[in-house]
Order: sequence, then structure tokens, then C-alpha cells
Amino acid sequence: MPSHSALRREIITKANKMANTKAISLKANPYLETGTQDVMICRKSRLFMVEVKTGEARTRKIQERRAVEWASAGAVCLVARSWQDVEAALLGPSTGFGGGI
Repeated sequence: MPSHSALRREIITKANKMANTKAISLKANPYLETGTQDVMICRKSRLFMVEVKTGEARTRKIQERRAVEWASAGAVCLVARSWQDVEAALLGPSTGFGGGI
């Protein structure tokens, strides 16, 4: 099983290789709200907010609240435990929540 940071890097690297796609890491910093998802991806005018989890890790309540805020603004929010989770969302007709948030 990859570490959290290794999975985050894999998601960003592979997403950025897709046409019409830009992905960035949202590492915690003083300007970022607590609970904001780990990765932001924009693909073909759709915004995806990805919470990266490995092993048995679960989302925290604050992460779930942030996902609701982003989804209400039109983002697709998902929990990813693999690149395949993200790829399915990016290639599918996703709207709203996905992957368990």
C-alpha cells in the first residue's frame, strides 16, 4: 500500500498527463481552511476535490463539511484510495458526491 503522500503524488502526476486536465496538491498552510481536500483537479470545466485516504483511514467531520461546501458550489467531491478511483470520476459523467464522502 502506498503512503498518503505517494498516492497524492501519483494522482497529481497521472491527472496532469491527461488532456484538458490540471491537478495541484492542496497541502495545509495558514491560508487554507482546515479540512480542505488534498488534491484539486480541473478537467474540461469540471472541478474535482479529492480527499486521499490510505489503509483504513476515514474522513474527519471537518473534511466532510468542506466536501459539502465544495459540492454545493458545483465541485465533484470524492475520497480516493487509488488512482483508479480518481480516473473513474474524471472519465465518468460524475456530478455531486462520489467515492464515499
